[in-house]
Amino acid sequence: MGTEAGRHGNSTPSLWSFSEPNSSVSHGLPLASPVTSAAPACGTRCVPARRRFTPVVDEIVEATSAGVTGVGAVAGVVGEAAEAPATTGEGGGAYEVATAAGGVDSRLIGDKSEGGGAEEAKSGAAGRARPGSARLLSASSCSGRLAGKVAVITGAASGIGKATAAEFVKNGAKVVIADIQDDLGHAVAEELGGSDTAFYARCDVTNEAQVAAAVDLALARHGRLDVMFNNAGIISGTSPIESMDLADFDRVMAVNLRGVAAGIKHAARAMVPRSQGCILCTASTAGVLGGSAPHAYSVSKTAVVGMVRSAAAELAARGVRVNAISPYGIATSMAKRGVREMLGLPPVGTDTDDEEVIRRVFEEDFNEMGGGVVLRAEDVARAAVFLASHDARYITGHNLMVDGGFSVGKPLNVPVR
Repeated sequence: MGTEAGRHGNSTPSLWSFSEPNSSVSHGLPLASPVTSAAPACGTRCVPARRRFTPVVDEIVEATSAGVTGVGAVAGVVGEAAEAPATTGEGGGAYEVATAAGGVDSRLIGDKSEGGGAEEAKSGAAGRARPGSARLLSASSCSGRLAGKVAVITGAASGIGKATAAEFVKNGAKVVIADIQDDLGHAVAEELGGSDTAFYARCDVTNEAQVAAAVDLALARHGRLDVMFNNAGIISGTSPIESMDLADFDRVMAVNLRGVAAGIKHAARAMVPRSQGCILCTASTAGVLGGSAPHAYSVSKTAVVGMVRSAAAELAARGVRVNAISPYGIATSMAKRGVREMLGLPPVGTDTDDEEVIRRVFEEDFNEMGGGVVLRAEDVARAAVFLASHDARYITGHNLMVDGGFSVGKPLNVPVR
């Protein structure tokens, strides 16, 4: 669902987004059209359930030391970033296996980091595991993946942007919180450690000068820019295409596409001279699957993916990587209000039955994953950490789907016998 932060300072009644007014929200899947009928009873699915044949995968880590001078035996499962349960962290987690025939040899599988991680595992207690022992580490608990990096995140006062700023700081980065929510932005910066690690800058992404200023602030304060996360966005109201409001369409494109283009432009200006850097852009499942969101929003997110690929094709040879992240629906406060609008419920909920309906929409109807896994903003943030890290150094032009399989296919409207 698109982030509100970074758009015009004035609120527009015809525009709605899944967050607080004039705020960042989690990108993902907006709602395609309002529903005028009464809200469905709890448990009623709003979208067809998919038949899934998911085998149980055993993750086995074996370490033996008899006659082995290095890592004995390792078996792991490598998953997509941010789609593994939080207990295994991003990318399916990291296995540290230490075996020794009188030695200390350890290795992080799938979670090597710059300035930390694997290097830390080679010394201290992490590298002195007993022969034949194995330990499962959470990638989210391994600091240092972004050690020394400097990032600008638009729409970072709430939603996905805020969660990403927190994960970046946890992993050793310094961040510029770029948003139009001044109070929230300052509060987030303070929560993340103050001016030494996070600094707020007002930034309306429809104003190119303000985007350029946010980049220049990172350069002035830290002397470099390593990561630019173009995360700000909005969504419009719904209507049939024959009655689409083109002024509304233009407003959405100004934030969601032109704002991203400005971010890529000025990030490249700072990164190309150093021949290194990472640019991330929040797209959406709505950008790859038609009919799942209002037209303007869907088109803008499709265009974001196209912009990412176009920029990646040019910038790869110049040392700069450009990738997109496409989340599914995340239950932010405005997202819940959007669902209320779709279901014809009051905008402010006090009825516990209504709240249960909203919860089920996000956790069951929108959710494609089994096993009790529900998409959170932190999942998208960890995907961003992965793409911004040295682990993804050869990945560019990619659109990482953080959707639990929603965009993989469409079920046939045929009864299964």
